[in-house]
Amino acid sequence: MIKSQLKSEYKKNNKFKKLPNFFSLLRIVLSSALLLIHNSWFLFLTMYLICGLSDVLDGYIARRYQLKTALGAKLDSLADFIFLITSLTCMIRSYGLIIPDTILIGGLTVAVIRLLNFFITKGKFNQFGMLHTVGNKLTGVMIFLHVHGNRDG
Repeated sequence: MIKSQLKSEYKKNNKFKKLPNFFSLLRIVLSSALLLIHNSWFLFLTMYLICGLSDVLDGYIARRYQLKTALGAKLDSLADFIFLITSLTCMIRSYGLIIPDTILIGGLTVAVIRLLNFFITKGKFNQFGMLHTVGNKLTGVMIFLHVHGNRDG
């Protein structure tokens, strides 16, 4: 009883209660900025990793400290979508218009799964959204490593 009251009081008075939304907004801004980076592999990688870290942090902080909000969930899904689109755009630009078959098939597979995910959440929770799973995160990391590991080949 006392523990739940303390958590409730912490949630109400916590000066960091908007921190998860800050990380989502940061991901939106940095994801968009990725489109402006043309010749700096280090800068691109740094911003890409910050975007990925912000995705992990916003969800962790919101769940851990019970700071989940409807706005935060929507911002997180929007940030994920923008990050996905800008990452794909950067990959296409990096390769010109020639995309290796493995990347094309992998990207289309991820896009179809994400689209199905979007509609499944509508059916299950009566609102559109994205499920955030370890599989989603690992898929993004694997595609990133594959693409950037094969840049010279």
